[in-house]
Amino acid sequence: MKKYSNYIIIFLVTIALLFFILRTKTICDDMDAKKIYGVLYLLNKKTPFTGKSLCIWDISDKKWYEGYYKNGLKYGTWTFWDRNGQKKSETNYIEGKKQGKKIIYYKGFKTKEFNCISDVCLEIYP
Repeated sequence: MKKYSNYIIIFLVTIALLFFILRTKTICDDMDAKKIYGVLYLLNKKTPFTGKSLCIWDISDKKWYEGYYKNGLKYGTWTFWDRNGQKKSETNYIEGKKQGKKIIYYKGFKTKEFNCISDVCLEIYP
């Protein structure tokens, strides 16, 4: 009986993990959604998407980009990586527009910094 109880525990943990994974609102907007007049909607949905966007490079199985949507618009910090997993950039968004800092990286090191206001970004010189 003890042998079967271990299998039951493993089964229940697996079901719980699957339930959690499937219930998270993580999408890859290039694959799972469409933009209508600049607002992101999941396919076959009528309300703008709110949640996490995470896309993976098909070639290397590493993150491509990660960020959040609020009411169908980019919101907060979005991070982009190259195919090798090196960070390329970080950009802050508010209501779908670049707002605040944007940082460009080369080989994982910060190389340029910008200040953005309503999608217009100007480089900050030291």
